[in-house]
Amino acid sequence: MASGDGVAEPTVRAVYGRSVPDGDEPLIAVVRTEEEARAVEARVLGRHEQARVMWETLPVVGRLGDSVHLLLQSSGESDVVEVTNPVGIAAFADREGAERELRARAADGRPYVVGSFPLGWRRAGWPFDADR
Repeated sequence: MASGDGVAEPTVRAVYGRSVPDGDEPLIAVVRTEEEARAVEARVLGRHEQARVMWETLPVVGRLGDSVHLLLQSSGESDVVEVTNPVGIAAFADREGAERELRARAADGRPYVVGSFPLGWRRAGWPFDADR
C-alpha cells in the first residue's frame, strides 16, 4: 500500500509454521521483508521437510523502528507466544496504539492479544531448536 504522498507504508511479515499437516500453526518469526520470510522458510524446510511455513504482510501503523507490536486474534490464550493458531489483525509502531486497538475490538467477543517483538524475532524451540 502507499500513502497519498507516494511513500510506501512500512510493512512487516508475521511468519507461521506448522510441523505436521493438520497441526497447529504458531507464530515462529517476525521479520521486515519478504526476503527475510523466505529465508526463514528455507531454514525451516531444510531441517523439517514435512513442515509448512507461511506468512502474512501487515502494514505498520506509525513510524517503524527496531520493534513492532502485533495485534493477533487468538484462541483464548493470553500469552502471545503460546497462541497456537494466531491471525494477524494489525501491526503498530508503538505499543499504546496496539493496546488502543485491542480495547476497541473488545466488544466483538473474539479473543485478541498484543505482542511486542524486535524485528528479526524467532520463536524459541521448534522449529529453531537446532539453532541453539
